[in-house]
Amino acid sequence: KKKLNVEEIISYCENERLSGYAFISCKKKEALICFEKGVLKEINAEMLSGPAAFEEVNSWKTYKYCIFRGKSSDMILNAIKMQM
Repeated sequence: KKKLNVEEIISYCENERLSGYAFISCKKKEALICFEKGVLKEINAEMLSGPAAFEEVNSWKTYKYCIFRGKSSDMILNAIKMQM
């Protein structure tokens, strides 16, 4: 299975018309990319947002990611973190 880079993760979510999130983690760093009907609504990483957050995440050499549909909740995010 090919690992997607950050731009490919975003493209995949847009093409799938995702209403949900892509969660990306790199060691203790975390990012959350939010989509609504395939439109990127926001990206947050390490106290950054927008283009600065994208640049931060795009600079990570190794990371794990999970894409999920639906609304986010702390319970869901904590469960994802435990699996990664």
